[in-house]
Amino acid sequence: MSSSKINLYIFSAVPTPHNNYLFKAVIDSNSFNVKLYYAYKNVGYYNGEENSFSELSKYSSVLGKHKINLSLIIKILFDKNGYPFFIHWPSNTSRILIIILSIFRKKFCFWTDLFEEKDDYSLIIKSLRYLLYELVKKNANPIFLVGNHAIEFYKKKDFPPNRLVNLPIFLELPTIEQINAPKQKAVLQNKLKLPSNSVIFSAGSRLVKSKGYDLLIEAVSVFKEKVKNANFSLIIVGKGEEESNLKILVNKYNLNKEIRFLNWLPINEFNEIIINSRAFIHPARFDAFGGGTLLAMSYGIPVIGSTGAGAVIERVINSKNGYIYKADDIEGLASLIEKAYSNQLLMKELGCEARKTAERWTADVGVNILKTELKLRGK
Repeated sequence: MSSSKINLYIFSAVPTPHNNYLFKAVIDSNSFNVKLYYAYKNVGYYNGEENSFSELSKYSSVLGKHKINLSLIIKILFDKNGYPFFIHWPSNTSRILIIILSIFRKKFCFWTDLFEEKDDYSLIIKSLRYLLYELVKKNANPIFLVGNHAIEFYKKKDFPPNRLVNLPIFLELPTIEQINAPKQKAVLQNKLKLPSNSVIFSAGSRLVKSKGYDLLIEAVSVFKEKVKNANFSLIIVGKGEEESNLKILVNKYNLNKEIRFLNWLPINEFNEIIINSRAFIHPARFDAFGGGTLLAMSYGIPVIGSTGAGAVIERVINSKNGYIYKADDIEGLASLIEKAYSNQLLMKELGCEARKTAERWTADVGVNILKTELKLRGK
């Protein structure tokens, strides 16, 4: 490897605020020449995607999902200082590159959380995905995974442990001034038509089975039976295939006054809900990591999270900066909700410790991981 800087070619589906935070830190480190290649400028999934693209537009290009950029493929193949960095395989250009780089034994790295299989994939798609999985398993070096939770998952799938590296999600920390700014809880309650002075809990992610929101709803039902007339509001932010089933469950338990569903929100509006919460709840059956937990902790809001969530296992210290419960323990979650509901001062103390934890995980940590691993393995 030449002593000159690594040309880091990053392939991603769409720009996101948390990835931009890491990429900006990588660029500012002056250790890499960075070029970002997106399949889409936005997909309408995350609010603020246009702004996220504009933020690093100087370093970014949009390839499209289906087009094949042959000139880029050739450029990367013959770049001795190049290190392709695939965040999954977001485009046909990235898929072809993974295949060609593997054939010619060229270096590349890969970053993901979970490989997700769906029953409705066609035989052709399933076969292509299997091929790409196998090529990544045999040739990507390193394979960056979002959390040690994901590393254990991939070890069980026979991925080589010596090439699995923890590269978690990083979120930009709000300033102390932002944390200490007036919370305007009454304004939020009025805007969302919540009961006056209700104790707010929040949660948010894709509404899919693995995220465990049905378990959370059942736990709220148990909590409601234990604490009669509790002035309690749970706000769940997100969209997904389980939304209608979750709303049916809310109706079944007569929790329409207590539980509110909101579509994806701009980050400032999501932040507003979190900072006015007694706690953020991460009830996943299985989640490789989970950005909501990190966001809550960055604002000094404690997390009640399950053992199924990677971010919870890695960042939450039970009874010190939040609470951890066994993923399928509905009674245990209900008891922790009751504890948080009844102990505002205790939750503030846990929140202070949560913020201290967040302060130890800035993007500089990610930059150092990349510098160490890519320079070591790129030789």
